[in-house]
Amino acid sequence: MSEVQRTQLLLSMSACSEMNSAMHEFSGQTYETSPEHKECSKSRLQRDNQNRATFKDFPQEHNPFLHEQCLRNIQTGALAEKNVNMDDALSIGQNIIKEMEERNVLPYCFMRTNQVVTLGSKNNLKVEQVMKFLLIHSSCSRD
Repeated sequence: MSEVQRTQLLLSMSACSEMNSAMHEFSGQTYETSPEHKECSKSRLQRDNQNRATFKDFPQEHNPFLHEQCLRNIQTGALAEKNVNMDDALSIGQNIIKEMEERNVLPYCFMRTNQVVTLGSKNNLKVEQVMKFLLIHSSCSRD
């Protein structure tokens, strides 16, 4: 927008405003916004309450803060077996580095026993946990 156009717009605003007011007065119509906000409708409040209940119930069903000695997936609730050691990955990696120090790189062989075992790296789920997971997610997808 050039300087000339900007000046013309500013100078004509008062005239346009007066014309707008005169037309509203002549026709008896006025422009007003609705006092009701769209976020306050009954259906929106119900949906918000359902979503709030879902967020409230999820941590109770998948409580990650139980006093258990084994690891648990907080989304699915799957329990890890005793061989899963992903929570100790940093120290396992540091031990591997210490073991490699001052050794020739080419003949070095990484041992499978020194690897981090994750929940997904082996078939660590029991059948009843898989069935529970499938049941929960199939009921969620219908909603």
